[in-house]
Amino acid sequence: MYKLDFKGIVKDVEGNEFDIASSLAIILQHSRVGDSIKFNSWAIKLVVDGRLTIDKADIGTLKSFIEETDTVINLMKANILERIENKQEVKDV
Repeated sequence: MYKLDFKGIVKDVEGNEFDIASSLAIILQHSRVGDSIKFNSWAIKLVVDGRLTIDKADIGTLKSFIEETDTVINLMKANILERIENKQEVKDV
C-alpha cells in the first residue's frame, strides 16, 4: 500500500489559490467516468484528511484518470501527478 499526500495549496500565475486535496475531491466526484464508488470514497477521504492510502493498481488508475481527463487544468494535473510520484510505501495498513 502507498500513502499519497495531497495536502497543500498551489497558486496560479495570477495569485489565485487552490487547495489540492479539495480540488482532486471535486474532480473525482464530478467525473462521469471511472469507478464511481471508489472515486466517491476517495473524494470523501481527501476532504477529511487530504491523503489517500491505496495499492499500486489504484495508483495506476488515479494517474491514468488525471492524465486523461481533459477538464482538469494543467496547473492541477502537474501538482496531483507530482504528489502521486512522491508516494510513500506503507508497510502496516
